[in-house]
Amino acid sequence: MNYTFGVDKGGTTIKIGLFDNEYNLLDKYDITTVRNIDGSQIVIDTVNKIKEIMEDKKFSYDQLSGIGIAVPGPVKNNFIISTANINWNNFNVRESFEELFDEPVRIVSANDANSAALGEHIMMNSNSSNTVLITLGTGIGGGIIINNKILEGQTGVGGEIGHVPLDEFYNFECGCGRVGCSETVGSARGINLLVKYHLSEADGSVITTRSSAQQIFDAAKSGDEFALKIVDIYSKYLAKLSNTISVIITPATIIFGGGISKAGDFLINRIQEHYLSMVSFDSQRETKFKLAKLGNEAGMYGAALLLK
Repeated sequence: MNYTFGVDKGGTTIKIGLFDNEYNLLDKYDITTVRNIDGSQIVIDTVNKIKEIMEDKKFSYDQLSGIGIAVPGPVKNNFIISTANINWNNFNVRESFEELFDEPVRIVSANDANSAALGEHIMMNSNSSNTVLITLGTGIGGGIIINNKILEGQTGVGGEIGHVPLDEFYNFECGCGRVGCSETVGSARGINLLVKYHLSEADGSVITTRSSAQQIFDAAKSGDEFALKIVDIYSKYLAKLSNTISVIITPATIIFGGGISKAGDFLINRIQEHYLSMVSFDSQRETKFKLAKLGNEAGMYGAALLLK
């Protein structure tokens, strides 16, 4: 049997998945790191853990098909210009990992959100070749798969869905320094900003400025009128984002992941309803809206599948 490792470098945790040659997850491991740790130490810790796993599982380099690595930052041809909290600046991922192994090992890397998109795309067992993943969390992340391949773009920033210009009404400031990016109205932070803006309309509502995204959706599901208003505004913006993506790419599937996607069909159905009212072409109606399946393991799966 051959084995593949999928490594997902998060903000404070490195997730390592061990996969068989059919990309079934056999086991998973975590390494805890600290913010702004020296980048070379992360490489050393990861390689040492992989060697430890290989020894424990009793397989050799001849049985190792390769290692896929998902990292938080733009990646182009295994090269990172910069990334957050790791100090991997002007960093060649492949060369840095290869030199620490005792024998030649195939190393492939990609952006973490793009890797998650690839994982969701392939593990959905879809017949389509084009998929977009939109992750709804503190911000908005995502990835674009065209012809079963990650769209990196010319400089590695392809798929930065959170910074699609989307809003010209509220003009909330984005973390990137601009206003109106999709994540200013489509993320968990965006929901909170919408609540604060419309708070004067919240008479009789259980929603306050301290309410979490989950609490807002729970209240909406219970019929809270103010919560329903916020969810409707939020859903319209995600529909607008989906429509913008659709007229450029026309994916067969748009997958929603991240913490907010736990609202389930209650959210997805509203996004799709608004989306269908916006489309310009009948062919856009064929795009399917689905919920992500892999959760926090999507990055590991996608990293391993980079070797496919």
